[in-house]
Amino acid sequence: MPDLSNNYAVRQFVGEFFENLAAGIFEAELIPHRNFTKGEVHPDLSCEKLDAWLEIKATQESRYFKVYVSQIEKYRELLRPIPFPHSRLWYVFFTHTVFKISETYADKTTEELARNLVLNTTRIVALDFSIVDALSRRLKVLKEWAEFGFPPFLRWEHRINRDFMEEPKNKLIQIGLKPNEYSIKKSSIELNYNGAHRQTPIVLVVKK
Repeated sequence: MPDLSNNYAVRQFVGEFFENLAAGIFEAELIPHRNFTKGEVHPDLSCEKLDAWLEIKATQESRYFKVYVSQIEKYRELLRPIPFPHSRLWYVFFTHTVFKISETYADKTTEELARNLVLNTTRIVALDFSIVDALSRRLKVLKEWAEFGFPPFLRWEHRINRDFMEEPKNKLIQIGLKPNEYSIKKSSIELNYNGAHRQTPIVLVVKK
């Protein structure tokens, strides 16, 4: 069982938890790490039904998402010239309000943490890679975390996802994309983990 007082173990557990949650939502499969060279960048999930790879991101409302520059560069290559086995790639962002996990859950179980993550997931935003790619040319790249083991990444603020949740067409226009090229679906979804339930808003903004 992961040591929930250890920040690295917490990040790993939370990341894997949301990957599995997304796999259930989108009827996708986890991509085994053994399919790739150690250290090689690759998406988290493969979804035959949607003909898409899924890259999963999760963080608490008080922080920001880290979208790695090396990931974006790799995915540009993955999607051209003739993508295989999927023709599209989506980033799926989960926002939750479980704060100070290492401190709060140090003496608790992963079961308790998992239940609370479900109960406190406030927003799910799925964006086509073309949107992430367009925004990558506008957002600030942070490099000063390299000494802590983080390669350069984009500081992806929650306001970006709130904009796509509230006014997706306006946001697409704002970043130079054409809304008529995208399918936009807004709804809510019931998240469920061992008896813990929550209705959470979800928006998909993806290429037609």
